[in-house]
Amino acid sequence: MSCARFLALLFTFGEAIAFAQSAELNGRITDSSGSVLPGVKLAVTNSATEAVRDASTNDLGYYTVLRLQPGAYSLKAEKQGFRGIVETSINLEVDQRATVEFTMVVGDLAQEVSVKAIAPLLDTVEPSIGQVIDNRQIVSLPLNGRDYAQLALLSSGTTNPIAGSRAGGFSSGGQRLSANNYLLDGVDNNSLELADAGRSAELVKPSVDAIQEFKVQTNVYSAEYGHGTGAVVNVTIKSGTNAIHGAVFEFLRNEKVDARNFFSSPTAPAPEFRRNQYGFAVGGPVIKNKTFLFGDWEGTKIRQQQTTLSSLPTSAERTGDFGALSKKLTDPTTGLVFANNVIPSSRFDPVAQTLINLYTATQNSGLISNYLYNGPNNEDVTRFDVRCSRISAEPQELELKLSAKLNLPCRPCCAGDCAEARRSESCIGQGKICVIRGVKKLSPKLQVVCLTNAEMS
Repeated sequence: MSCARFLALLFTFGEAIAFAQSAELNGRITDSSGSVLPGVKLAVTNSATEAVRDASTNDLGYYTVLRLQPGAYSLKAEKQGFRGIVETSINLEVDQRATVEFTMVVGDLAQEVSVKAIAPLLDTVEPSIGQVIDNRQIVSLPLNGRDYAQLALLSSGTTNPIAGSRAGGFSSGGQRLSANNYLLDGVDNNSLELADAGRSAELVKPSVDAIQEFKVQTNVYSAEYGHGTGAVVNVTIKSGTNAIHGAVFEFLRNEKVDARNFFSSPTAPAPEFRRNQYGFAVGGPVIKNKTFLFGDWEGTKIRQQQTTLSSLPTSAERTGDFGALSKKLTDPTTGLVFANNVIPSSRFDPVAQTLINLYTATQNSGLISNYLYNGPNNEDVTRFDVRCSRISAEPQELELKLSAKLNLPCRPCCAGDCAEARRSESCIGQGKICVIRGVKKLSPKLQVVCLTNAEMS
């Protein structure tokens, strides 16, 4: 087990920072003659929480609104002497830098122009190549084991990992699996366990029902990400809204509908396989328009027998008789061939003799592939997320979030149960991520205070 803590306190001047898990809205406002309009008052409203972010255009007519959670928004613009404009159906995605520009017409401020359908949002700032996988795709598309990372293969330049890979995930641009950079709500979510001992490139893999959306950037992404030369996977967890929403689920797989392993005996019963994945997700308001809560819990229980075909020493080979082999064995001390390919018992090392007697007997007379074993490969995993958001007078925000993955029970291998623990992952791959994030305007210049605490074990 290893434990690392990261503590950062960021003071940001003006509007100089955005978080990787949030979106940004910017643009330029002009009049019908093409002249820029400074001092236009803007209100960006989250359709789900009714949270409002205020902004205004500068002397050049430009505006920027940072730290917007992914979701649906409306944008209202007002200036004395011009008709007001309301843009609706603005859908922002994770880590998106969208541009919305429009022209204001001279008229009474009470007269309002409503635009319900706008052109696709342009990103004129970020040159990266990537794709956003939204919640509808995550929940609707089939996933083996409910692993959302499989959907990263929808992005260009990605391929499946090599069979038997320890890290899992995917390869991007021909890079190693460990070269990918995983972020969870803007926090580093990369597993740092030696030699991928956690069997996962991620520290915490959230439940499918907890993910709002995620973005896979495969090329030309910003230097702010760093870490590796593969892809950047930016995941954002759902948040509570003014509407109560939730889900309860259970998924079952077993050997009754699985094909028999090619190497299994045709007369032996099918190896046991039981996979139960069950849990819930729920979110809603604590105080309408102000405080929101979301939580989810998922349990996974796997009871599985894995077919292994091995080659063990035959009864003759255990006594030193290798006459069945075509290759001649030579004495390392004299260089001469052993008579009849038999090693005299006087040459046996007593420690080696003790170890060879620990091998089980072969199941047939073959020299190779003479022992078939259906060994247990069990796993118990629990994962959960809790997210609480508090929104008060803009731009004051406070958010508390905890994500965790626990492999239980955690017991040392070979604690009187070597056979069952042989391939169990119950003692590795555990992790927790805790985030406390606050936003408060202390003065016209001192804009953001952010406190982030991440822990992994």
